[in-house]
Amino acid sequence: MNPLLTVTQDGSPTLFVPELNEHYHSRHGALQESKHVFIEAGLMHAYQQFNKPLNIIEIGMGTGLNVWLTLETNLPITYVGIEPFPLSKELLGEFYKTLAWANEDFQSQLYAKPFQTQSLSPQFHLLWFHGPFSAFSTDLSAHVIFMDAFAPEKQPELWTKDSFAQMFGLLENGGIMVTYCAKGQVRRDLESVGFKVERLPGPPGKREMLRAVKPLT
Repeated sequence: MNPLLTVTQDGSPTLFVPELNEHYHSRHGALQESKHVFIEAGLMHAYQQFNKPLNIIEIGMGTGLNVWLTLETNLPITYVGIEPFPLSKELLGEFYKTLAWANEDFQSQLYAKPFQTQSLSPQFHLLWFHGPFSAFSTDLSAHVIFMDAFAPEKQPELWTKDSFAQMFGLLENGGIMVTYCAKGQVRRDLESVGFKVERLPGPPGKREMLRAVKPLT
């Protein structure tokens, strides 16, 4: 794939993939979408529930925007990013140059050491799994899953009942999965593998998003 840098309506950057006719983030605002869906409805909601160091798994680490925003919270986090198609250092450099908080150290660390844990701060530990989600396994029990893959029509293999069952198994009881996608079939398939699914207000440009909860018992 040959992604192209473009600017979204809130002034923050995203990447466009001509081969898929798909953007990495919402065209209505990359930064505001990530904050709304993954940080506010995902990370901060889970931290209020668990009130302890969190384990996060992201499916589709992409530009690393969700990693950076999570790091900025200064919460104690172990973060596992799953990404089989990492972006080049050059493209990441272009992406972060357009943001006021460009950080060369962060860019260089993001995809530097697959399968190895790196400490990006004293309380933030990042591990990048270089491979497909179907091949991912871990002893880590996740509190939050960020489902940030391309849309179901672009990456259908990641939006199947089997994938959702795999996510369900990776979560602690009471853990959550959040995604920008609110399609009815996605919601029904999540419920079919055991999730309790909430439809929440979406970020600007989207009416709804989903938060799926693994029941406590």
